[in-house]
Amino acid sequence: MAVKVTWRGDKVVNDVKRAGNLGLYEWGEHVLEESQRRVPHDTGDLERDSRVRPDENKNIVVVSYGEEAAANYAVVQHEDKTLHHPQKGEAKFLETAVKEESGHGVGFVAVNVKKVLS
Repeated sequence: MAVKVTWRGDKVVNDVKRAGNLGLYEWGEHVLEESQRRVPHDTGDLERDSRVRPDENKNIVVVSYGEEAAANYAVVQHEDKTLHHPQKGEAKFLETAVKEESGHGVGFVAVNVKKVLS
């Protein structure tokens, strides 16, 4: 009796990595959404100048504000706790969202990896 086995370990590893990166990206989108509830609003530039960018080579996701229109004041708005935001918003809007949502990141990754392995 002979049994033929085909090893697909490399494919599985790549599929799991892709699924994990997708989960990270989805978590990044979730963090961005949560931070949008806290971001200071005046003209809306800071809210619009936000993005989630995956770096699949490093297995990370970057959530950022102020890379374009709001570049001159994004850091000040984020860091200066003395600023008053009459319409909405608070300092540390992104940092707070990351801290509050950090425990959920594993869940986003796990859901995607589980799909690949089932």
